[in-house]
Amino acid sequence: MRKLLFIVLVLTGSGACAQFAAKDMKPLHALKGSWESERKRGTLTEQWTLVNDSTLQGYSYIKTATDSFPEEKTELVLRAGKILYIPVAAGQNDDKPVPFTLYKVENGQYFFENRSHDFPQLITYQLVDDNTLKAAISGPLNGKDTAVRFDFKRKRSQ
Repeated sequence: MRKLLFIVLVLTGSGACAQFAAKDMKPLHALKGSWESERKRGTLTEQWTLVNDSTLQGYSYIKTATDSFPEEKTELVLRAGKILYIPVAAGQNDDKPVPFTLYKVENGQYFFENRSHDFPQLITYQLVDDNTLKAAISGPLNGKDTAVRFDFKRKRSQ
C-alpha cells in the first residue's frame, strides 16, 4: 500500500511544479532576430536578442505608412527553475512588467499563463520552422473568451 501511495504522489506531483533548466531555453533561442506580422494598423515587428543562455530580450513596434509606435518590451528568462515571459506593454499596467509563467510545452508550442491578469491570460508561441512563427494571446475580454493570433515571418536583413 505504501508503494502505491508513493507512486501516486510522485506521478501527480511531477507535473504540478515543472522545473526548467538552461537546456529547456535552448529551443527558444531560435526566436533571435526580427519577425513581422501584417496587422490592420500596420506591420508588427518583434525583435529578439539573445543575451545569454537563460535570457532573451524582445522589443515590438507597429510601423504604419507614416510612423512607428512602440508596443512592448519583453524578457524571456529562466529564473529559479521557471521560464518566464515578462512583457511591459506601452501605456498599459502603469508601464510595469506582467510575468507569465511557462506551464506547458507541447508539440513545439510554448504556453505561458498569468490567470490574475485581465487580458491576456494566456500567451502561446510556436516556431513552425526557421521562417515561420505563430503566436497568440487569449483570455476573457469584455465578458467573452477572446483570442488574437499573430502569424510572423522572419524578416531578412537588407
